[in-house]
Amino acid sequence: LDKDTGWLSNTGWLVCNNYTETAQWTANTYTVSYDGNGEDSGWTGDGTATYDQNFTFADNGYTKKGYAFVGWSEDRNATTATYSPGQTITWKRADKLQLYAVWEKSTYEVSFDGNGASGSKKTENLAYGKDVQLPANSFQRAGYTFIGWSEDPDAIKPKYTDGQTVMQDRPMNCMPSGRRVTDRSICTT
Repeated sequence: LDKDTGWLSNTGWLVCNNYTETAQWTANTYTVSYDGNGEDSGWTGDGTATYDQNFTFADNGYTKKGYAFVGWSEDRNATTATYSPGQTITWKRADKLQLYAVWEKSTYEVSFDGNGASGSKKTENLAYGKDVQLPANSFQRAGYTFIGWSEDPDAIKPKYTDGQTVMQDRPMNCMPSGRRVTDRSICTT
């Protein structure tokens, strides 16, 4: 124990003159957690950031049907990402960080139903917000002529022609229209 300062030195040295002891610091670490934010499957493990050191954000390990991953945000309802996978920053936060996956619609599932025709229901994934061509009809129905697709199960006139180019912004379920008074077509959302 130094009688002048009242400090205890753990060096075992006998102090005869003034001297300086320097404070030693260890940078704190913080957890970075990743949430899939409505994901269908997958997992992204937590990261550990050290204050004043470089930290690299994790790659996305989640999937969500019909959506493309945009990046990470602190806001669960964000439409734009704050951080990108693989992005490196110098950690200056003095707290943990919870990040949420940011998703944007990329495809819509379109179901085609034969509406009494032979063949099984078909499902196609069409690009969201882009011009795409509807697939050609492959259904057969005795006594009927295929004239197109409709969104109304009781429709007589089709909304879409076979192979028509459409811009899809919502899911569809389609049945073919035929030529007969009792024919029905459907393409429901």
